[in-house]
Amino acid sequence: MKTKHILFLAIFVLSFSGLLRSQCYTVLSVKGEIVLEKTGQPIKEMDEICANDKLIFSSAESKAAVLSPEQGRFVVKMSGKKRDNDLTTFVKSVLFQGTGNLSSRGTVSLETEFEDEYFVTGVNKLQIDSKTYPMDSTKFFFIRYKYKDKDVNKKLKFSGDTLLFEKESIYIVDDEKINQKKIESVNLYYYEKDINTSTKITTFKLLFADEKKLISELNSYISLLKKSGKDRSYIEEEVLLYIIDVYGKINVDNTKEWVNKNLNIY
Repeated sequence: MKTKHILFLAIFVLSFSGLLRSQCYTVLSVKGEIVLEKTGQPIKEMDEICANDKLIFSSAESKAAVLSPEQGRFVVKMSGKKRDNDLTTFVKSVLFQGTGNLSSRGTVSLETEFEDEYFVTGVNKLQIDSKTYPMDSTKFFFIRYKYKDKDVNKKLKFSGDTLLFEKESIYIVDDEKINQKKIESVNLYYYEKDINTSTKITTFKLLFADEKKLISELNSYISLLKKSGKDRSYIEEEVLLYIIDVYGKINVDNTKEWVNKNLNIY
């Protein structure tokens, strides 16, 4: 009996190892540059990479979203342990299950809404606690960031108790649109004219979507999910989680509205 158990375990290990060696993934998107060693070319959308392929990361921040028909969505990225070491490694060593988190909240807490990278699709509409932060002509929020070694202040638009984040009104200097990638971070302030005080709320990296590119990218992902027989609610959730894993934290309510308006989920 013991011999049978050992034999069964050996067969299982060999079978699992074979599956790992043969497991391949479809590339959904790439941030930064990641080169497939065997071709010497950067990987791109809809390429196939396999577990034992070697990748060369252009930087520790480069990453890719990939899809396995059997196992679902993964992110290929350098782990914290490997980030300062050699940037060449096997796919199977830098493969992580998607870990995005969805939560709709209605009224937001500005102290916890934003994180290191905050990603906006369309116009971000945030309902604010008007008792804590009333907004009018003398009390309002503004964004401050450094551009060419100078402070740039941008008053945020609002409607009632709703704060608006619009790329066109934030990332523009001297009537010219600027490259948001050159802005390392932004600071959010609340200004009260009667006491002439600006209170800093938080610091974060504010990124707006290249909507045309994102729509194309997400529709390709949706097409793959439809082919695998996934239903609408599953696809909607996966798309939102995908955006979080690849681009950063989102406001779920706003992004869900944008997704349903712009993508072919049905």
